[in-house]
Amino acid sequence: MVLTMVPEKAPLKEPVALFLSPPSLASCPAATAPPATAAAASPMVVAESPPPAPAAPPAPAPPLAPPAPPPAPPPAPPPPPAEPAEPPPVAAPAAAAWAAVSTLVCAIVAVAICPWKAADT
Repeated sequence: MVLTMVPEKAPLKEPVALFLSPPSLASCPAATAPPATAAAASPMVVAESPPPAPAAPPAPAPPLAPPAPPPAPPPAPPPPPAEPAEPPPVAAPAAAAWAAVSTLVCAIVAVAICPWKAADT
């Protein structure tokens, strides 16, 4: 690949050529030959580049897809569970324990307040 660099302000008598040889061009004889040999084989001519060709009109955009349907409303939350008719089985032992404790407390209080009644029973 040959790039020609010419300064804009002061034109040079001879154009400056920059030789680049990437690995893909290493086998090219023009890229590996010394500049004098390359110049003798193919003299460089600096010419003004033609004006750029008009850009091709852009390809028409593909038709838009139809709009997606609105998302479905979220499902209604399940109704709250109904109150159970009976207390859960764990509450039965607790209720029995509470009844026993309250009966015992009442008996102790009754004996403390009315000692003559305790003698009757």
